[in-house]
Amino acid sequence: MIMHKKIVISLFLIPSLVYSLTLQERFERISQRENLLGDFVVTEYQKNLSFLRLHSLSATSLFLEEINIPQHLAPKKPIDWDAWLTALAPHHTSWLLYEIDISSCKIIDCYSFSRSAYISLSHETSFLTRLMTLPLHKTPLSERKRIGPKPSQDMPDSRKLWNPPKIYRGERCKNPHFEMLQTTWPKDASELSGKLIHLYFDEDNPYFPFPYWIEVGDGYNVFQLHVIDSGHSSVFPQKKPPKPLYLNSLTTTHEGSLEIYLKNTQHLREFQLFAVNARGSIALPYTLSKKDDLLLLTVSQATLAHLVQKKLLYNLHIIPLEDPSLSLETEAPILLFP
Repeated sequence: MIMHKKIVISLFLIPSLVYSLTLQERFERISQRENLLGDFVVTEYQKNLSFLRLHSLSATSLFLEEINIPQHLAPKKPIDWDAWLTALAPHHTSWLLYEIDISSCKIIDCYSFSRSAYISLSHETSFLTRLMTLPLHKTPLSERKRIGPKPSQDMPDSRKLWNPPKIYRGERCKNPHFEMLQTTWPKDASELSGKLIHLYFDEDNPYFPFPYWIEVGDGYNVFQLHVIDSGHSSVFPQKKPPKPLYLNSLTTTHEGSLEIYLKNTQHLREFQLFAVNARGSIALPYTLSKKDDLLLLTVSQATLAHLVQKKLLYNLHIIPLEDPSLSLETEAPILLFP
């Protein structure tokens, strides 16, 4: 099940976006075609279904949605995925939203709608980062699987190419055409070490972002993952909440000024800053600037000397005026003016 989880998250998104373009170019290409948002595939493995969909875009990120449900609890076929989503995916066991940075092509965050919280994906992120460096090549026609018995060596091979089934909106498509790509996982201590990976993409719809069939390994030990349904749905009942404001660091300059670095500020640009202890709260004036992807609040040494008492500990309370629900407070009191 661990290998399956990695393959679902990784192979179903990243390689499909790499082929024929760099990953960054492919992300940008998708970002210019908003009609692709809502494209989905559904995979089946060990009596579980995984619904995977391009969810949304921002100026810098692409979002991939994954919903898992036990097969015996899924709606009866043909499944009306729009209705299922509208009803908030009854009986789902997990509902995740991955944020992928367009410029760096890395997973930034994963939000669980089921838990109403952000969750850590450090292990999967490192796996993804490595996978994205692997080159993908078109499989030569001479190496593709064909239908029927193999002819003798002195006879030309005129057998038809084998193609996986293509199911769209519950209906099996006639005579689908697929392009087959392949890569080899580096030799390491992982489950995928040295394994050959084959992926089948819809040749008739080159913009469709997901493969319809994946094979890992060759010979007698082959893992297969295939799509049992695909389509497009514009029903998006779940909206990603704002990221919680995060205190990245606190530093004191040589001059004695206090520097507060904030992460996940998004649209936030106005704050109230308070120094709080048992004696009350003090509003601290500050200057605001931007440093890389962080916002910097700087309280001058003169302000600290004027407003806070020497050698007393304070908690900092930061309130975004645009969204006070994102307020944060330092976990432990600190010395603002030694």
